[in-house]
Amino acid sequence: MDIRNLVWQRWAVVATVFLGIFVRLWQYVSNPSIWVDEAAIARNVLDRQPLQLFQPLDYAQLAPPGFLFGVKLSAAAFGSSEYALRLFPIAAGVVSVVLFFFVAQVVLRPFASIVATFMFSTAIPLIFFSSNLKQYSSDVAITLFVILIALELHRSSITDQNIMKFALAPVILLFFSQAAIFSLAASGAVIFFDAFISKREDWRRRFVIVLWWATAVLIAIGYSFFSITSADNAYLHNFWAHAFLPETGWGGWLWNTAQRIFAGSANANAFDGSLSYMWPGLFTVLFIYGSVIFIIRKPIHGSLIIGPLLLPLLASAAQAYPFGTRVSLFLLPLILIILVAGADDLGRLLIPHQIGQYIPGLLLPFAVFAFSQQLPPRTQEHLRPVIQYVSDHWKSEDSLWVYYGAGQAFEYYRKLIPISGEIHIGDC
Repeated sequence: MDIRNLVWQRWAVVATVFLGIFVRLWQYVSNPSIWVDEAAIARNVLDRQPLQLFQPLDYAQLAPPGFLFGVKLSAAAFGSSEYALRLFPIAAGVVSVVLFFFVAQVVLRPFASIVATFMFSTAIPLIFFSSNLKQYSSDVAITLFVILIALELHRSSITDQNIMKFALAPVILLFFSQAAIFSLAASGAVIFFDAFISKREDWRRRFVIVLWWATAVLIAIGYSFFSITSADNAYLHNFWAHAFLPETGWGGWLWNTAQRIFAGSANANAFDGSLSYMWPGLFTVLFIYGSVIFIIRKPIHGSLIIGPLLLPLLASAAQAYPFGTRVSLFLLPLILIILVAGADDLGRLLIPHQIGQYIPGLLLPFAVFAFSQQLPPRTQEHLRPVIQYVSDHWKSEDSLWVYYGAGQAFEYYRKLIPISGEIHIGDC
């Protein structure tokens, strides 16, 4: 490779990673108000003792205990402000930018990996949820870390010295992310079949690792069922009704779900995992092409990237997991890698010359335009200044009615901003 190309590519990597970290910190420092879902998590964390975080959560919430403990620890150390409560999510968001590049550079060609990293760095939902008091950003980071471990496991020889590292590290991550079930299950299947088909000398050690992973996944699934009540399960199925694969008309459902992921709603306040790209039909076709070509050209890499996408889809068909929503935000990095892989392969086919490797760059204007339309900082239900105004102008004869949708955030802020008097919070 030309040394000049190598130098500018290194600078491009540094710039794209720095950009991703900067915009996430920008969103975090802007300190938007805690909104309803965040407030529900905050109240669970602040009102409970540490061991109670293992029990089913209140207010129709689900979150892994490791994430809750991380938030509890930051609150104990730094207080109950928005900054303190969001410290764990923003740390995961920052780390995820670096992890994404590490994964991309293994499975993609150099220029394609830079394009993919830029698209990841500027993806609006990944920026917004990186400083959100939900487990979405840690789901992203841990999914990427599990895949990175699987890629390293594929390249390495397993010895008595390193077997415990590969066996235990991903299992510990399940404590912090329920979504890691999908990436770990897919990675385990890939490692198992690769060891069997390739007849690796260390196949016995690989089987031990996979068996350990499988046991941990089954335990994590059992805990997930334990941690949700029947009432919460009914509520979540009603709330995410559109996100479960139907028994009939699933082709149309898949197409519509892809459109939501790539284009999403025109509502600027709708943060639900959409990339907000123009021409979603084009991206859907490119995604399908990229998936097929990934499996054909790089079966191991393709399976590690596509597997964690297929398993949540199967869970959606079983009415066990809502697919294509902010709950499955951890899939966006994998979708971006597949898109860029598809564009890179088209460049290889259409322009056999070396210049064909730069075809993925045609995706950059879509990412730039989407980012420019929704620049950080973004706010969601910015209630804090409203409550501050009410508190500053409160009179003894006043009474207050709070819409139920703002009830969770109001309960959080009334402990920080004093309001005393007749207060009624509506019912759902």
